[in-house]
Amino acid sequence: MKNFLLPLITFFLFGQLAFAERPINELPMYGGQHNPTVERNPEFSKGATQRGWDAYYKGDFETAIKRFNQGWMFDRENPEVYWGFGLIMGQRASQEDPEQSLKESVRFLQMATQKDAGNGRIMGDLAFSNTILGHYYKSEKTNIKLAKEFFDIASDLFVKAFKADPQYPPIVANWSVFYFYTEDFMQARSKADEAIGMGYRFSPEYINDLEKNL
Repeated sequence: MKNFLLPLITFFLFGQLAFAERPINELPMYGGQHNPTVERNPEFSKGATQRGWDAYYKGDFETAIKRFNQGWMFDRENPEVYWGFGLIMGQRASQEDPEQSLKESVRFLQMATQKDAGNGRIMGDLAFSNTILGHYYKSEKTNIKLAKEFFDIASDLFVKAFKADPQYPPIVANWSVFYFYTEDFMQARSKADEAIGMGYRFSPEYINDLEKNL
């Protein structure tokens, strides 16, 4: 189970590097280049996945994805491995090929949602990845039509995520970022206040830039 999440991304700086060459154990599901045949073991998968989360929260994404791959190897029905893949690919968008990384983030988070349909926290992260992908098309590609498609998907997902898990502050916090990127600054401020009241801590930079737009 993923722990309480403090601020993820306030202002997303997109990487300019090409999709990086990585060893296969640092690619989700081994990049499709390795199909280990081991007996399914949900307990082994759970343990490896927890070690993945431990590394993720330390900012060690390379170790985290290796552990998530081990979790996937032992149980391909474990939604948390796809959740982990999705979050790591979202993080990589700030370093390399943002469009491809974000599309992969959305794809894996969709897979996680399909395997755990009632999990509002996964839906919230899927909403956020769609938000950042929409922001990318708006700011980097000036493709407003495509940006709107992803923003619309994100909007629907945030509503569903909050309905499923209304007490989880990061859903509300990331919803604030969604409204910021869609330039509804009053709603962004309202959601930020709501998240802060729930114990969430934004970066000072986000709050300052939000205030400048009010």
